[in-house]
Amino acid sequence: MKKILTVVGTRPEIIKMFPLIKELDKKFNQKIIFSGQHFSENMASIFFKDLKLRQPNININIKDRNNFYNEFYTKLRLIIRKENPEAIIYHGDTFTTLASAMVSHLNYPEIKNIHIESGYRSNDRSSIEEKIRKIVDNISYANFTIRKAERNNLYKEGLKKNVYEVGNTIYDSIQIIKKRVRKNNKKKYIYVTIHRVENVDNKKRLGQIFNFLNIISKKINIVISLHPRTKKMKNKYKLRFNKNIKVINTMNYSDNISYLDNSHFCITDSGGLQEESIILGKKCFIPLQSTPHKYYLGKNSNELIDIKNIKKILSYINQEIKIKKFDHKKNVTKNICRILKKII
Repeated sequence: MKKILTVVGTRPEIIKMFPLIKELDKKFNQKIIFSGQHFSENMASIFFKDLKLRQPNININIKDRNNFYNEFYTKLRLIIRKENPEAIIYHGDTFTTLASAMVSHLNYPEIKNIHIESGYRSNDRSSIEEKIRKIVDNISYANFTIRKAERNNLYKEGLKKNVYEVGNTIYDSIQIIKKRVRKNNKKKYIYVTIHRVENVDNKKRLGQIFNFLNIISKKINIVISLHPRTKKMKNKYKLRFNKNIKVINTMNYSDNISYLDNSHFCITDSGGLQEESIILGKKCFIPLQSTPHKYYLGKNSNELIDIKNIKKILSYINQEIKIKKFDHKKNVTKNICRILKKII
């Protein structure tokens, strides 16, 4: 069996890649490399266990978090030299992704580097994720896109070789986790997650969001999954939630999907939850000026929301919400593996 290295390092990467990793284990001699970009080794171990995914073969110990990219690049270069794989696979638009693409492209051009979920474009030139996407797409041997729109983005940029439209791996992730999630008929609630820098690190903005949620909670219960960054800034700014807001501290993906699946609708700035909401048929309000997930925006799907527009949110509390059905490709991971068997 041909040897491949699959690199993950953040929560979204693990969530979206775990079904593919399981499938790759059947077809290749695969080694999982965990960069540790978001988690300590202990937290990562718990997360892998929740997804019933085997532990990584190699855990990278990053000593200087402020120098993550350079340190990971250097350590990954040594690992690739030792392992000498046929291919290296990475996902999305993180510094883990960028380092994986760059080190394989510059130091080991004979190794086929594969980008999963390529072609996304927000057209925000100031976004670091947008810059990473464009760099990685341009230096990858093969690019796997979710939809025709992303494939066309690559075509417009002159990238036409080894571009494959396969669907979204998160669809497979949801199908696996949904089997473990129980439906409940308890009191109706809104599920909330807030963590992005533009919402959390500004005292005035975070205060407005707390006020927004506290007012809404007088009409309907709220469950908020409190991100460590949000918790830190909440304490720093001495902000408080109303009694109708239940605060949970969870890094567990199964619980996250359970809370979302049983909610009336959600309010989030998480890109992952925006996708998961659509797949689960839940309305999602996004307290941001823009989102790269524009494909899912619409009156009967996800909506950007002004946190001052409390009446709009309240209007959805007592109505049955119908969500537009999107055409999600199925068996995504198996299709990706089938293609990889041909090109590696």
